[in-house]
Amino acid sequence: MNIFNKSNPNRIFYILFTVILALCITCLTGLLILNSVKAQNPNTNDTTENKTPVNSGLYDSVILKETPDAGLSYQNKIIFVGDSTTYHLKPSGSLADGINTKQVWAPTSGTLTLDSDILQKTIFFPLTSTEKTIPEALEIVKPEIMVITLGLNGSGGAEKDDFSRNYKKLINKIKEVSPNTKIILQSVFPITAEHSSDDNTFTNEKIDIINGWIVEIASDTNCKYLNTASVLKDNNGALISEYNTEYHSDGVHIWKKGYAVMLNYIRTHAYLD
Repeated sequence: MNIFNKSNPNRIFYILFTVILALCITCLTGLLILNSVKAQNPNTNDTTENKTPVNSGLYDSVILKETPDAGLSYQNKIIFVGDSTTYHLKPSGSLADGINTKQVWAPTSGTLTLDSDILQKTIFFPLTSTEKTIPEALEIVKPEIMVITLGLNGSGGAEKDDFSRNYKKLINKIKEVSPNTKIILQSVFPITAEHSSDDNTFTNEKIDIINGWIVEIASDTNCKYLNTASVLKDNNGALISEYNTEYHSDGVHIWKKGYAVMLNYIRTHAYLD
């Protein structure tokens, strides 16, 4: 007997109802299994822990937004503190007075690692042409604005708690010695795709995570965060190669073209409060 015959409408309804019910049960079972797996594995990509705070909207109040160009008068008020990406502002001649600029506080070696000894590490203090710790330099010069760029050195295997503790130690000391200084925490810059793939301990994915830590630190310490990395990246999230090849060609550092982009971003995302 043909069950699909018009004389069997109840039979047809029953079959369709059974098929639909079975599909619903299958979908519901799948969702329950998926949620169970996520609950047991908090490291899946959908968890809050793995979302990059820079892009999550959680810290919009501390991320510097676009402003009219504040000009060289604003840029010239800034003291830049940090590692080699800060140090090379000087030999690149990117700031006022070129290679003789007094706006750069960084070791002559270019290496400044954010660790538990950060307050004891010395920078070349251009006003006296001597080595001083950052707190010692602040006793002499109390900048209106300070841009700190740390995280490039030694952060590939860094743990969040240690990184945050050491960064906050520096920030709190700066606030203690120079309470009126506006502190801006600048993002770690991206590296080229080739370098990211060659060095498994320091990749653009890791840099994104570290920048997430930094924006959280900015929020915790009432500082501002400068997302300069956003304008140094190509469509794949790596450093635009032309910003690197002019001088270093090492896949990590930027030079004049990159610094011009960086400084323009600083002036057009000014700390005006």
